[in-house]
Amino acid sequence: MAKEKKQKNYYFIFDPTGFKVKIHNKVIENKKFQVESETPGEDLGNGIKRQLYGYDDKMMMVKVKFEKNAVDTLHSHSHTQVTYVGSGTFKTTIGTENKILRKDDRFYIPSRVEPGVICLTPHLSGSF
Repeated sequence: MAKEKKQKNYYFIFDPTGFKVKIHNKVIENKKFQVESETPGEDLGNGIKRQLYGYDDKMMMVKVKFEKNAVDTLHSHSHTQVTYVGSGTFKTTIGTENKILRKDDRFYIPSRVEPGVICLTPHLSGSF
């Protein structure tokens, strides 16, 4: 029997067949293998799109594309997050610290610490 653990506007669903996440009434199943062409994207609005690769109450892996000047406002998560900048330039805030990050830079966000980014130069290739 599946058990649900609610956090804000999403649920973590633990059951014997695997781990799933219910976000805004949509169930996302964490797959062992992440194939780009099999992972749907979603438009979050305000110039931000994402593909959710893996997600649970301890960590999150997401591919995000930003248009120029798109803003991911300050927010927090119960899980940790590690971000790799594949392309573009971002003004990045973690807690009270700010830094400009570019292609191949990375950042780590501890749980319950507020991150936010502003896209200064967008991702230039590909789509989902």
